[in-house]
Amino acid sequence: MLFTSGSSYTSTGLSTARRTNQRRRIYTWVKWALVFAACSIFTFFLVCRVDVHARVYVREWLASKTPSTIEPLSNSCFANVSPTSAYYQGRARYAPSFVPGVPLWDAQTCYDFAGLVHGRHVPHNRANANQADEIFFHTYWSSNLTAITDKQLATWQSFVATQDANRTHLIVWIAPDDEATLVDSPQWQTAMAQSRSRLQYKTFDVNTMAGNTPLDRLVAQHPLTVKARHEDLLRLFALYHHGGVWFDLDTLFIRDLMPLLGEEWISQGSCYTSLEGNPFDGALLHFHKQSPYLCEMLASVADQFKVQDGPDRLRITDSASQQHLEPRTLQSDLYYRIFRRLLHHGIKPWLVVPWCFTDPSECRRSNSLPSAFAETDFNPRRLSQIFAYHWHQQWDATPGSIFRHIQTMNEETLLSL
Repeated sequence: MLFTSGSSYTSTGLSTARRTNQRRRIYTWVKWALVFAACSIFTFFLVCRVDVHARVYVREWLASKTPSTIEPLSNSCFANVSPTSAYYQGRARYAPSFVPGVPLWDAQTCYDFAGLVHGRHVPHNRANANQADEIFFHTYWSSNLTAITDKQLATWQSFVATQDANRTHLIVWIAPDDEATLVDSPQWQTAMAQSRSRLQYKTFDVNTMAGNTPLDRLVAQHPLTVKARHEDLLRLFALYHHGGVWFDLDTLFIRDLMPLLGEEWISQGSCYTSLEGNPFDGALLHFHKQSPYLCEMLASVADQFKVQDGPDRLRITDSASQQHLEPRTLQSDLYYRIFRRLLHHGIKPWLVVPWCFTDPSECRRSNSLPSAFAETDFNPRRLSQIFAYHWHQQWDATPGSIFRHIQTMNEETLLSL
């Protein structure tokens, strides 16, 4: 019995020791596996750079995708456009081409392509034979958005320094309440002194500007009152009545836009939309005066009010108690919807200006220019190849290397004029 008891204790001790050794081996394996994984991850990020552009979608069994709808064309905008016009058959002759034949989101392809677009001659606009030779640039400032600072001055100076002095004029649109603030600001006074009569301001009222547009009958009976959407309508009205280039005030011009002005276009906001999504940013637009494209956009805005034309009066179908109306969709969503509508109905839509021409910071880190407010090195050659730098309303940010470089370059040009 004593021998059996001793054997039992010995067997138990060996079993315990064996389990302990197994736990130690497992612990050692796990420890070295974690060390190896940590070293591998560290080495990977030391050697490689990762650019991630992810999209997250809700699965269709949770939220089914809304089917897209292509609306019919309005009754009037293209009714008088000849089937042999450029809107159906092709583009203006002898205009520099900025439609790429290769993808522009990889490496430095976009910048190299932009550098090839040159030439100051803008061909005669056959679709608008009565259009004057002068070209209007338009922008908007409001005290509700930001105070007037040296950033706005830098934008105005960039226009004067880079755009054709013989043909271009800049109109700064403001609300009547902002007139005194603008005129009394030292930045505006400096810009006026440097502009040589190429810079002016105009006060606006969207209800007045809606006259002689597809919205005129609507606004005559139902004034637009929500000022938060007035800027969105202003850009359409200004271009419809005057033609030219609309640009947001958070834009610095790098070189003359004249090579681009033989066509109608809207700027692309990001290189990623070359693959999927809405390409239109709306920071820069170019359209001819009374362009059918703009007419179609404004007609679509009227449709958003659920307006129907009767033989004797305008009928609002929302609700009997509705006194003031505002559109639900403007800017990029509106542009994309009309773009697809034109394609569907066999009309050549406006062109898309590639992303780096005006938004060079909106792509992968490997091929984007740095932020205009970053203190960092950049390639001046790449900057000189593009047309403008849109810096996305960073009004409170301190100007960085690129912003100061553009500002200094334009100030030197102004001194030499």
